[in-house]
Amino acid sequence: MKKVILLGTYFKPGYWEKPNEAQYPRLYTQLSDWEDLSKNCPLPALGIYIQYKEQPFIYLKIKGMRYDLTNENPFFDFEPIKVSGAIQKSSQTSEKLLEKLSDIGINLKGDLFSSIDFTQLESILRDLGEETPQEWKNLKDLVKKPLSGAVISENTF
Repeated sequence: MKKVILLGTYFKPGYWEKPNEAQYPRLYTQLSDWEDLSKNCPLPALGIYIQYKEQPFIYLKIKGMRYDLTNENPFFDFEPIKVSGAIQKSSQTSEKLLEKLSDIGINLKGDLFSSIDFTQLESILRDLGEETPQEWKNLKDLVKKPLSGAVISENTF
């Protein structure tokens, strides 16, 4: 499993540029592979602006995932990828990425978060002319294999 988390926000520009925990008013089960992904943090992610779509998307690291036991809303603990102290922003707008994702059936405007196969996303980014940071790509190689038959409790960090 080599997946990337896609996180959308309607918040103002700059939201993805500092470590934070993003909460979503959706059910965590909207992400069908939640259990495997939540056990495999850190994960590569992209922070995408929906309302301010002229903004570049941001390369992120998901440090942890949890959900509220009462309402099942998911939380993603993230930080921006930095190289030599510089936050890694895309050279393309969020709008261009949102269009490409929509073409393959991923609607972040409504869903707000999703996951995608790393290879598939890498192909989309290449089509957009993006050069992905090596630090971000390296996160895919940290993925652990799911524990078959293991009983999983709530994932907290």
